Amino acid sequence: MSILILGKGYVGKALCEEFPEATGTRRKVTNPQTPSFDLENEITWKNIPSAETIIWTFPACPVEKVEKFYNEKLLSCKNLIVLASTSRYVVKRQKQRIDENTDIDKTLIRVKGEEYLKSQGATILALAGIYGPNRDPYSWLTKGLIRNPKKMLNLIHLDDIVNIIKVLIKNPKPNEIYNLADGEAKSWQEIGEKADFHFRMPGERELSKIISNDKIKSILPENYQFRDLYTSWELHKN
Repeated sequence: MSILILGKGYVGKALCEEFPEATGTRRKVTNPQTPSFDLENEITWKNIPSAETIIWTFPACPVEKVEKFYNEKLLSCKNLIVLASTSRYVVKRQKQRIDENTDIDKTLIRVKGEEYLKSQGATILALAGIYGPNRDPYSWLTKGLIRNPKKMLNLIHLDDIVNIIKVLIKNPKPNEIYNLADGEAKSWQEIGEKADFHFRMPGERELSKIISNDKIKSILPENYQFRDLYTSWELHKN
């Protein structure tokens, strides 16, 4: 089975390592074996080879380019998997439980592109906060990026993303959307305590959400275990 990975960022690079036979693209390349591709630069579209499975890893926008690129280059694709974000959902109340039927923010540019691709048969994966090797919530704390200890954080480990995509490559789910989260939302306060980090300010009231992963669990092996934040962090330090 031929696999094309559009974008070799944090997730795309891991996918290329998992599927060494796959072709991965970058916007700017130094390796002649890596095709150059930029959605907004139509000249680079000619570099895209055809593939049975295509994994789209970057924001699907602007929608005009998304639609044109799909119709010119992706019509023969049998399994299109698009990585999205759980920020697509509208949060109306504190600690709202979010599932795939929750209202989406249709004013977001990337959501418009994602919804177009879904209407064409793509599988949409709405990712919670991604963490893994060289990318974890503890470093976000120490860098001073987090100032609200009351806010809830939904996470998904890089390994889980790769494992789930492997399942969807073998068993495509066209026109579906799945939330990818470990189902263990945590407050920044709790994470800070585990990291021996102390917030200086109490934080502002901000709407938080709890991402449900019930739907994605329904297509995973019954004994599948999502990576645990605290265990994973210890492993990444060693």
